[in-house]
Formats: sequence, C-alpha cells, structure tokens
Amino acid sequence: MLDTHERGSGAMKNQLLRRLEQLKSLQDSSKGNKSSRLSLENLEDRLAPAIDIAITATSNLATFSQNTVAGVTTLTATTTGCQIGVDLIGSYLAAGNDIVINNSAVVLPVPETGKITWTSSTLNLASALSGTGQSITITQNPSTTTGSIFLGAPATPFVTGNSTNNVDLILNPAGSPPAGIAKIGIGGDNSGIQNLTINSNGSGLVQIDSLFTAISDINITANTVRIGDSLGVDGLVATTGNINFTGSQMVFENADSTLSAANNIFITGNLAVTTAGNTLTLVAPNVNVTGSVGDSTGTLPFGLITINSQGTVATPGTVTFNGSIGVEGFVSALLPPGGNAYNLSLLGGGLFTGTPGNATKFDTLGTITLGNSLIDLFVFDEGLNLTVPSPRVGGAPIVNATLATPGQTITLVNAALVNDVSLDTTNGGAVPTGGAIVVQNSVTTSSLSTLTINAGTAGNIVVNKQLSGSVSVEIINSNTTVFGNSVTLANLTVFDTTSTVTFAGVTNLGGITLQPGQGFAVQFANSGTLNGAITGSEVVRKTGTGTFTIAAPSPLFTGSVEVTGGTLVVNASYLSPATVFNVSGGTLAGNGTLAVLNSLGMFSHVISPGNNTTIGTLTVNDLNLTDSATVQLQLAGASNDRIITSTQPTLNGARLSGSLLPSTFVPKVGQQFTILQNNSSSPVLGIFSGLPEGGTTQIGDYVFSVSYLGGSGNDVVLTAVTGILPPGPVGDTANQHYVGYLYYTLLGRAPDAGGLASYSQMLDAGASRESVAASIYNSPEQRYNQVAAYYRKTIRQNSVTTKWLVIIANSWVAMDPFRKFKDL
Repeated sequence: MLDTHERGSGAMKNQLLRRLEQLKSLQDSSKGNKSSRLSLENLEDRLAPAIDIAITATSNLATFSQNTVAGVTTLTATTTGCQIGVDLIGSYLAAGNDIVINNSAVVLPVPETGKITWTSSTLNLASALSGTGQSITITQNPSTTTGSIFLGAPATPFVTGNSTNNVDLILNPAGSPPAGIAKIGIGGDNSGIQNLTINSNGSGLVQIDSLFTAISDINITANTVRIGDSLGVDGLVATTGNINFTGSQMVFENADSTLSAANNIFITGNLAVTTAGNTLTLVAPNVNVTGSVGDSTGTLPFGLITINSQGTVATPGTVTFNGSIGVEGFVSALLPPGGNAYNLSLLGGGLFTGTPGNATKFDTLGTITLGNSLIDLFVFDEGLNLTVPSPRVGGAPIVNATLATPGQTITLVNAALVNDVSLDTTNGGAVPTGGAIVVQNSVTTSSLSTLTINAGTAGNIVVNKQLSGSVSVEIINSNTTVFGNSVTLANLTVFDTTSTVTFAGVTNLGGITLQPGQGFAVQFANSGTLNGAITGSEVVRKTGTGTFTIAAPSPLFTGSVEVTGGTLVVNASYLSPATVFNVSGGTLAGNGTLAVLNSLGMFSHVISPGNNTTIGTLTVNDLNLTDSATVQLQLAGASNDRIITSTQPTLNGARLSGSLLPSTFVPKVGQQFTILQNNSSSPVLGIFSGLPEGGTTQIGDYVFSVSYLGGSGNDVVLTAVTGILPPGPVGDTANQHYVGYLYYTLLGRAPDAGGLASYSQMLDAGASRESVAASIYNSPEQRYNQVAAYYRKTIRQNSVTTKWLVIIANSWVAMDPFRKFKDL
C-alpha cells in the first residue's frame, strides 16, 4: 500500500507507475500475452495516455509500427515524437492497401494527449503513387484524453487529387472534448477524397475552416460542426453524392459558406449562421433539415441562409424542415426585439414538412426570399404562416414563386410579392377542397405583376392588402373571395367553382374574365370603376354602398349584371341578347345601352338615366319595370333625362320621381319633356303608379301632367301645368292672362284671338274664374282631346287602324263625348 505522503506526491506516483509497468511487462512476457496493459484507476483516469502523431513529408520509422494484414496496413505510434510521412502513405495506397493510422497507449516520461496533426504536408492523390478504391482511416486510441485531430492548415490542404482515385477518408476521434478548441479541425481547400466520414461519437466540436470537396458522400456525426474562418468560401461539397449530418447543430461562421450536394443534403440537427452579413448557401435537389433552423438559446446573431434546391416546375426539388421553424427556429426564443433577426432565402422550390397540425411559421425575421427568376414551387405540408412583424425590416420577398399547401392554410402577414406569385392550398389539385388563404395589408405588392390564388372548393380567400399598379389577379378556385381593401387591378380572371368574389373597398379594374358555366358572382360593395371589358357568362353584382362605374363595352359578356345595393353606373354598351341587367335594390344609372333591363323583387330600387349632375339617356332594348321600381329623372331647361326603348316597354306601376336641374329652374307652363321615348309601334304597357293619362305629379315646386300618348304617339311626356305663364297673343289684363293660363293648362296651346276675347269679356262682366275654367274644360276641343287620347290607346292595342280611330272618335264627340269619356 502507499502511505499518505506518497499518494500526495506526483513524483512518487509516476515512479510507482513505471515500476508497475515494468513488472507487468515481465509478467506478460512470461505468459506470451502482450496485449493486456495494467492501469490503476485510483491513481489517475488513464495511466497510459495515447501517443501524439504528426503526419509530415517523411517518416521516422523508429516511432511507429507497420503491420499489413489482408490488404490493410496499420501504422501505429509506439513512442513519443511519432512521425509518419505522406510518402509512405502514398506508397501503401499505390500498392492497393487501405491505411489505418492509430496511436497506441504507452507510459511516457511526459504523458501526451493523443493528438494527431497533418498540417504541413499534402498528399497528392493524383500522383503516380496513388491507388484506387482504397481508404485512409485515422483513429484515436480509446486512451486518448483531450487530444484533437487536425488536418490541413488555412493555406495548406492535407490532401488533393481528382476523381480517378476513389480514396475514402474516415476519422474516428476518441477521448474527451478539449477545452476551447475543436476535437476535429480541417483546414485548407481539400479535394480528391471519394467519401468523407467523420464520427466523433458525440465528443466535442468539429471545426472546418476550408472548402472540403468529396467526390461522392460526406457523412458527419458530431455534437457540433462549425464551418468558416473568414477566409474565402468554406463548406462541404459532395460532387456526385450526398451530405449527411447527425448531431446537435451546424454553425456557419464565414461571410460565404456553402453546403452543396449533387443528390441530397440531410441535416439531423439545427442550422445556424452567426453574425449578420454572413451567409450560407445550401445547394441540392433535396434539402432535409430535421431540427430547428436557428438557435433557440438566443446566443447567436444570425445571417442569411440561401437554399437552392435546383428543382424545376415539373420536377421540383424538396426543402424539408421537420423541426421547429419560427420563433424557436429562425430566431431566439426571446421576445422581439430581443431576439436576433434571421434571413432566409429559398430558391428553386421545395417541400416543407412541419409538425402535424402546426403551420410552417416564419416569424420575426429580417428577410425571407422565396423563389428567384424562375417559377419555383414551395409546398408547405402543414400550411404556411409568413409573419414578419415590426420592428423587423425588409419583409419577405416572394419572387416568381408558387407557395402551395395540401389543404392547409397560407397566411401572409408581412411579405413582398414580386413578379408572378401563386398561392395554392390544393397543392396543384391534389387536395381539391383546398384551404384558406389570407394576405394581410402589411404585405408589399409594389413589384407584383400577377397574383394567382387557388383555395380549392372549400377554402376562403381574404385579401386585405391594398393592391395598386398594374397587378393582375387570377382566382382559380375558392368558396368565397373577399378583397377587404381598395384595389386597382389591370385585370381580374375568375375560374372554376368560386362562389363569390367581393370587392369591399374602392376598386378600379382594367377588365374581368370569367370562365363560363360555373355559376359564380363578382360583386362590388363599394365605389370604383371597371375600365375594361367583361368576358364570360357569369354574374357581376353591385352590392353594399358607393358608386361603381362600368366604363367600357363588353361585346363578349353573356352573363347577367345584378344591382342589389349602392349605385351601378353603366356608361357602356351591353347589347348581347343574353346579357341581362337585373335590379332588385340600389340604383342603376348611366348613359349606357343595354339589351335587357329587368326590375325584380319586392325591395325598392331606382332606375336613373344619366347621373346626379348631368342630363343623360339610358337606352334599353327591352325594359321591364315593376311596382318596386322608381324611375328617377332630372328636368332641365333645354333637355331632360330620358329612357329610350326599341321594344314595347312595361311600366307596371313603377313610381315616377324627379328633380329640377338646377334646383332653381322654373319650367314654362305647357313646356313638354319626353321622359320615355318608345320607338316601337306598340304603346306603353301599364302606367306609372297613381298617374293615369292626364294625371299630375309634382316635381320640385311645380306640377306636371303625364301623357302616355305623347311625341310620335307612344312616348311618355310630362307637360308643365304650373310655372311661368307664356305671354298671350293680345292684351295684358289680369283676366286675359288667366284665360291664357287656362288654354295652356287645359288645351295645351296658346289662346286664339277670338277665344281670348270671349272668355276675358265673360270675366270682365263678372263671371267667376271657376265657371270660365269649366267652360273651357267642357269645350268640344278638350272633350275631343280626352276621348281621342284614351281611345287611340285602347283601339291601337286591338289593332284598329288610325282611319277608323278618327271616325269613331269624331262620332263620339258628336254624340256627347264627355259622358262617354266619364264612362270609360
């Protein structure tokens, strides 16, 4: 046993260890067993640490052993100062052998850590000494303590070559992680290796300060891999194969870092880019990250990640994230703005697989860029929530990209849509029912050309973004689509099974294209203008409030236009026989030309030619009104609002309302206004509510009589009954003025000299004004006018010729026409 003093003395301990080793060696020699070694765990953790190895230009053969068995040459360090030359390694490879470099554990005067360095000499696998299909395995003895494996230097690669040699490199470190430095360090831009395999068994850090290019695969298992030394481009390149990492985290510390593989990049662990301004580019047809992107501890400032999956529209690559993406992925778990901004660029399209039930969420980032100059496809299996709230700057540019989810939701809260962007929750039709799509007002669209949206047959679309410029919107499918803010679009195209497309804000459209036969409606709930044509056969509807103006003709539109609220002003031609304007609420106005105008329903609505400030004419081939409609007109001095019809119009009890333009206008008594110009040979069907032939209505402060037999015989004409009295032919007394008033009011003409003299003399002689008015009213002329007018209308409806009409009317006048008139 050792006494207390000896146990406390390092010198005594080392001396005892050497003696014990000597005794053990003698014992092993006598037994023929040279493989077992003695250790005293109660004296120190490892009594015989592994020997350090230096791989240099030439060998010191006295410091290592060489043993070749079945084509595998093992070079094992045997003493301190071990030096193995690259010339020897090359010769064994040329002979077709695999190489294993190993350090043994022996008792040395000064214990070593078992480090292996290859930093000053380069093995050229393209030289004549190289072999083909071999491997170099560098393995640390299990007794290694804190020793590292260092291969290459910043300016000196440890291996170079080409694709003809097919030499694999395998690194198997051992021992505990060294304090403050890497367990495995690789420097220099190395090449020529077929497959690189690093298995640190979870111990420590792998530091790669170079661009390491392997011909086929790169496989790394480590706790943490850090790439970058601030010099040039650092990273890993698998020219024809894959890159696989399994561990905790890959951290990229260079201004320009890359992971590039011809086939796949599989990252089982987290990705992080340190320092704002540093970048990482992932280039592979398929990129799979099973882990978070970012650092949940909040200790790393983040730079930019660029993923180029090199896919096409027909065969897109996949960018798959199976771990946390968002608050715990791209940025720290700290609340913003305490966390670090993270920038992400995704090029070439990809597949994002998130946690089931949770949308892929890009949250509190600096900038996300999805897509580039090509049309890229991104699929988010569990939906997409793109959120970049204040105080983050830059938004999330989505450039020429398709963002797709299989029936899940896409929410864009802060993004920049650039060029042509498609949002598709059917994943190309794979899930026909689709999912909701929301584009909030914080999204930037100043550089957007075309926005294509497909929410499937069940998904609802909400675009709260104020759209402007020359943007075209294509809606492939949706249950309902609502534009919640003002929009200015170059064109709107609606396909398939969309139920309704509603513009809730002020809207200005260049044109509308509607796929026929689907039964959907485009409705405007606010003010705006349609400056282009409508094409298709669906429904265009004006709802809500405000005034929407249709300003361009649409010869290819064969659908219907509905007005249920607000005001629709039509200043264009819609003459297709299949195009029907149905008004059941609100107001239809304008100076347009319509094929069919129908008044429908029980709710009041207005038909108003022109607009509120100018006189106008509304031309309708086929006019059909009901008692729910009000024809609203303006009368001016030289003209008035009017409706022109080419077929027999139907009034059917519609109400008549009017105003004077300007409001100070005073009509002349007897002045006539044609309000309905009926160009057909048939009289008007029905009358205005409460206004029979000769009936009166008040417009402004004045009274007008109505005739349905005016103009050429079938027009609806208003005649001013009160207003300014035209001057009589002679005389200027009050009684003469009154007689002139009665002539204009009852007979519709100026008084002749005889009539003026006769009736004014009656008044001068003391007759009452009432008796004179009755005398004129009961005159043969007035009776003839009344009877002729009514019977002209009645008899024409029964196809009686004008000749017989006159004969019958004259006969009735001779027989006591006033009595017959009262009997009608």
